[in-house]
Amino acid sequence: MQVGGFFDLFDARRHDELLRLGALPPVTEDVVILRIDQATLEANPAPLVLWNPLLAEAVDAAAEAGADVVAIDMLLISLIGEFQPEQGFPLVSALARARGAGTAVVTQALQAADDADVEGTIQKPHPYIQAGSTAVGLSNLTTDADGLVRRQELGCEEPVSFPLAIARVSGRVPAEGLPHCATVAIRFRDTGGRWPGVSMKEVVERRRAGDVAWLTEQLGDRIVLLGSVAPSLDDHFMTPLVPLEGRMTPGLEIHAHTLHTLLSDDALRPLGRPATLAILLVLGLLSMMAGARMGPRLTLAGLAALSLFWCAAAAVAAAKLGALVPLGGPLLACAAPGVVAALSRLAAERRARRQLAATLGAYVNEHVLDALLRNPEAGGIHGASRQVTVLMADIVGYSTFAEDRSPTEVVTLLNEYFSEMTEAIQEHGGTVDKFIGDGLLAIFGAPLPLPDHGAPQAIDAAREMEHRLAGLQERWTARGLPALDIGVGIHTGHGVVGNMGSSRKMEYTVIGDAVNVAARVESATRRYDVRVLVSEATMELLTERPAARDLGEVEVKGRSRTVRLWALEDG
Repeated sequence: MQVGGFFDLFDARRHDELLRLGALPPVTEDVVILRIDQATLEANPAPLVLWNPLLAEAVDAAAEAGADVVAIDMLLISLIGEFQPEQGFPLVSALARARGAGTAVVTQALQAADDADVEGTIQKPHPYIQAGSTAVGLSNLTTDADGLVRRQELGCEEPVSFPLAIARVSGRVPAEGLPHCATVAIRFRDTGGRWPGVSMKEVVERRRAGDVAWLTEQLGDRIVLLGSVAPSLDDHFMTPLVPLEGRMTPGLEIHAHTLHTLLSDDALRPLGRPATLAILLVLGLLSMMAGARMGPRLTLAGLAALSLFWCAAAAVAAAKLGALVPLGGPLLACAAPGVVAALSRLAAERRARRQLAATLGAYVNEHVLDALLRNPEAGGIHGASRQVTVLMADIVGYSTFAEDRSPTEVVTLLNEYFSEMTEAIQEHGGTVDKFIGDGLLAIFGAPLPLPDHGAPQAIDAAREMEHRLAGLQERWTARGLPALDIGVGIHTGHGVVGNMGSSRKMEYTVIGDAVNVAARVESATRRYDVRVLVSEATMELLTERPAARDLGEVEVKGRSRTVRLWALEDG
């Protein structure tokens, strides 16, 4: 928060612009929307108050598909079924069936107030609906002074906010890892125009047709948010996504963005008050020094450079670190002290000029800016067991090369190499986990699943790496550098993948036997003088096997059982 709150709205709008300059993070959590869209409304023209049987079918469909959570973003205050049981009690029964099947149910409450300054009464769902719910959450959204939703108050007492209630019952994040009694800045995702999900109309039709496989594929093992996205129901809000998507954001999707932020623990982090005060002090002193020591033109140039530097630092912090660095106050600190000092100095010079009847020249002093703030994210520990394909690559002869070269040459070569290899891996759906010295570790099949656990994509990536290496070798040779080669090991197996680390540092990574075997397979490339070795576990997943030479069962270091290896022929 900006000190004093004077620039909060200015900063919020500038942060919107800075965040849009970079690529928004993708949707990575299993959160889907069961949309009450215009097609659903047209297929069911009855008033929403009579939709309880239809909602019951949707809840049954999600529960039968194996959804982890069903969260209903509708205020179910009354049940027509108290007087017409066939209209109301099907939904109550569906909630009970869902909970009995192991699907958590979250329903909605609403805090209403006639006056924004007066805390209003909480409207809760009908007692029967509450009894059938695992949790109840407040659906109220938090808006800034300009009417945009950028953050969400989570609440201190029950019922807490709707997204927090869902996150708690989902079991995907330890309860102690979730924020409490806080306001989180929402990390909006790149949804391509709308949050992933399916129409309620299609879900109900598929269930009636008995298409269990489709329902399971769409809703199984996911957090399902059921609610309206239809424009005619007027549940849309202004958010920073509006300029990108060309539409107001449905409230249901804002809940999805907030829930994803909680599950991923990557909320945008405002800079603390002590750090903000320190920034204002430092920038103000630099500005004053510029105004006091430089001539008018250089003062203006220096203050402009100082302001541009801070804007660039804020942009990097927003895009790369997700840090909400203040802008308004620091920009004022960049300009005002320098202008005041420059005007004071200019007035003094004019007095001296008049007194001495001489013209004073401008003073030119170098002014070097060196202030870079970093704000590392805190994260919890989360992992999931998954079958993935792991690719390990290493530069052959790197140690010998590095011994005889300057650090600049080594870093330049590594940067060229890693850039090409990263592009090759990402082109085929892989995730570069980490760089380890001259080696790299890539995952195929995580965070998003790939066909055949990513085995075909890993093979294609290895081929692309070979192709790009040939281009690198030509460039290196032309510069008088050795044409270094690489060794690549590929293995498919089980590993634990996810955000792992500590409260000071976390990263998305993979651990487990699959990584260990892939590393041993890669090291065996030297023994057999080949570039790419693939384990039998990976080869078995390939529909079309590439040209490869069977090396038979091979003992690998650190593993009691042998591994059958295949050497890919030159592509």
